[in-house]
Amino acid sequence: MKKHFIHTKKAFAVILTIFLFLSLFFFDVSKVTAADPPYFVYLTNFSVDAKIVGQPFNLQIQAWDPNNMGNNPIQTMNGTISLQNSTSSISPSQVTMSGGEWIGQVTITKSTTSEVITAMATGFVSSSSPQFTVLPDSRQVILGVYGGNVQSKTVTNRLDNSLQVRAMDKYGNAISNAGILFKSVGFPPGASGYSLSSGSVLTDINGIASTQFTLGNKIGTYMVQATIISGLSPPVTFYSNATADVLNNLFISPIIAVIPKGAQQVFQTTGTDRHGNPVSVSGVAWSVERGGGTIDQNGVLIEVFYRDLPGSDKEFLLAQQQYSKTLLTVSGIYRANFTLSS
Repeated sequence: MKKHFIHTKKAFAVILTIFLFLSLFFFDVSKVTAADPPYFVYLTNFSVDAKIVGQPFNLQIQAWDPNNMGNNPIQTMNGTISLQNSTSSISPSQVTMSGGEWIGQVTITKSTTSEVITAMATGFVSSSSPQFTVLPDSRQVILGVYGGNVQSKTVTNRLDNSLQVRAMDKYGNAISNAGILFKSVGFPPGASGYSLSSGSVLTDINGIASTQFTLGNKIGTYMVQATIISGLSPPVTFYSNATADVLNNLFISPIIAVIPKGAQQVFQTTGTDRHGNPVSVSGVAWSVERGGGTIDQNGVLIEVFYRDLPGSDKEFLLAQQQYSKTLLTVSGIYRANFTLSS
């Protein structure tokens, strides 16, 4: 009996070996694979209507089983799925499917020309929508200063940085091709020569419009205003300051016009640039050029000799020299007239 069992066992092993060997020729093992996981299908036509930031649009998503195409959508799918988009600005970010389908509205607040929506859920392959464009909301354009505000430069010079504004919607998305007007609205009294490189500019792809501003010939504050041509956005204002140019003229004058004999006289100097703007004067070297007398380096005439003029006027000449500022040397002889009391 035992011998018979051993022979039977050997025979079974031989038959199994032959079967496995023949299966290599008659069965395609490579076709035996695991079932494909389910995924999501977008039934929305993204090319029909333009999508605008902040404005809800319709979205329809179904859950499909590639292994059972006759049962799509998957009727048993009644769970929550997550929604993401390329700019991370979609709302709602989670929705609930019923019978393998969700139909509703979503809102996106960031504009882009390459937007996609991706649906995800446990056990599903994450699936993305076709690419589509989301446009900024140009119904309400907001204008803001982008660069170039509060600059300082010497008179008649162009500011180092351009005046820049940015047009955007209420979500901060750039508005391109918006018309912007720049104009000077404030300047010091008597100023002339101030100018803009361009008074009308279109915003670029980043919503930015810019112009260059050249200061006038008088020191003080200059103001440039930017407004949007079509829209109700309040204007924005740029402020810049013009400072005096280098010293170009020196003037000498006595503190008082009538002095008694033997008294000291104090003189003062003032300076201007080539446009008549006041310039601070310092480091003046004083000397008496003609007429005699001495003067100290504070401009106090200690002893003076006069040259008679017709009438009661007396005259003396002072020299101011060796004044240097920003590599400009100014020197010259200055005449000062005053009346000498008897």
